[in-house]
Amino acid sequence: MSLRQRALSPPSASRLALLCLLGEEWEPEPPAADRLPEVQAPTLLIVGDEDQPRVFAAADLLEKELPNVRKAIMHGTAHMPNMERPEEFKRIVLDFLQDFR
Repeated sequence: MSLRQRALSPPSASRLALLCLLGEEWEPEPPAADRLPEVQAPTLLIVGDEDQPRVFAAADLLEKELPNVRKAIMHGTAHMPNMERPEEFKRIVLDFLQDFR
């Protein structure tokens, strides 16, 4: 689909959901949310269990839309789990990378 066709077509449900969750200031061009199913790279989502509900909702949506995704929830952390529990964060990332060696 050309950029002109994309611009004239209604936004996808995933794009609308991400805009609602993350705010209208988040508007990549062309809309990245419409292209999530095209991502072929393995993707790791890490969220803290004490983060805001909209972050969980965005992670849930990404988990549904991305074809090759793993989601990890770090307990006892909020929005910066890599700084709050660096050793656990490192283990999660290294385990993920090890699976694709």
